[in-house]
Amino acid sequence: MNNELFNHQKSDAVKWVCTLLAFLIVGVLIAGIICGWFDKKETPPAEQTETGFIVTPDEINGVSLSVKAMSANGNEVNAMAETSYTVTATIQPSTALQKADWLLSWKDGNSSWANGKTVTDYVTLSAEDGAVTATVTLVKESDMLENVLVRHNCSLKIKVTVKGLVSLGCIVLAVLLPQLVHLALGQAGGVQWLPMYLPVLLGGCLLGSVWGLGIGILSPLVSFAITSAWGDPMPALARLPFMMAELAVFAAVSGLFTKKIAENGWMAFPAVLLAQVAGRAVFMLLVVIFRSVAPFTPALIWSQIQTGLLGMVLQAVLVPFIVMGLRALLNREKHDRS
Repeated sequence: MNNELFNHQKSDAVKWVCTLLAFLIVGVLIAGIICGWFDKKETPPAEQTETGFIVTPDEINGVSLSVKAMSANGNEVNAMAETSYTVTATIQPSTALQKADWLLSWKDGNSSWANGKTVTDYVTLSAEDGAVTATVTLVKESDMLENVLVRHNCSLKIKVTVKGLVSLGCIVLAVLLPQLVHLALGQAGGVQWLPMYLPVLLGGCLLGSVWGLGIGILSPLVSFAITSAWGDPMPALARLPFMMAELAVFAAVSGLFTKKIAENGWMAFPAVLLAQVAGRAVFMLLVVIFRSVAPFTPALIWSQIQTGLLGMVLQAVLVPFIVMGLRALLNREKHDRS
């Protein structure tokens, strides 16, 4: 009996150590991605647009600009763009030094539309040092992370890599946080605080519906696979498909707001609230539909939803503030240039 108790305590201690180490590694990984990755990428300065995106030829002080439209064709520069143009400077006389320094700004920075806005949120520029040809690209409104990656002129490969690493971090957190809560507060703590939901909501707000959907579906599935190897599956097999559907809705709904969150961080509050309501409603609806085969009743799930209200309220406040903090961090260079 004493030997079994010792082995159980040792097993718990090992789980604690492994969980905390993994938590620290993931924290360092995400912090490194957010804080350090983008500093490696020098980006050219900004450009101009109006309510619509118009690039026209012009001639100033012996330098004429010719414009040729490009199609969005998967090119690393304009894969995420609605419209791209090649702008070529012709310098007269022909004997003059054929070298151009590109500087872009609003045509009228004091206009009612442009005032207070940063051109790099709308347009990007790509040009070699001294080259007489540049590529001007209108950027689509996109998720928070995509906006930053485009501003830094990152290639498609880097975009996918960064988003994949952030998604992986969210999934790992979705596996680790429930373990920490269950170890500290037991199974009742998991039902009350719903720790797996927090990183899924973060993933949806930061990455949008498509990447968020993957996080929402994979988080409970990966957690089940890993914890089953420990002999204590979390979530239980009978609950797994319901949680996969619920968290998929959490991520998809919150991800629908990512463009608005990129513009205004306070939009994270309605994003999280609507995601929570939709996700919990879908869970209850599925239980009602499959109650003949599900091992739990709608009354039991409704009771658990009521128990988890405190955790939902806490996350409805905590997640938006985390998102707003990350938004401010990701936009720090933009504010420095404005």
